[in-house]
Amino acid sequence: MKQAVHAFLDSKFAASKGSFRDGGAATAWLDAPTVQAGIPEYSDTAIEATISYCEYVYNRYGRFPAACGPFRTVLAYQAHRLDPNFYHRYYRPEDSLTGL
Repeated sequence: MKQAVHAFLDSKFAASKGSFRDGGAATAWLDAPTVQAGIPEYSDTAIEATISYCEYVYNRYGRFPAACGPFRTVLAYQAHRLDPNFYHRYYRPEDSLTGL
């Protein structure tokens, strides 16, 4: 579980390749480096608590996650701001709502 938690953290925060530290390659924000710099990393306490929780669940139930099957489809929707000026101000032109 420790290795899995650290792999997740690397996918988010690894220097120049994590989705929160890639210099804006995986985002449409106009000033992506500034936005990414404002995303704090998890504290050591939170990381250790997560590892402990995951290890407990795995040791107790023999699998992770335990409350649902390992494969699951989640249906969801995403709401967007309907203010075109928001997109023109904060997003790169090629990713903003053009034609509005």
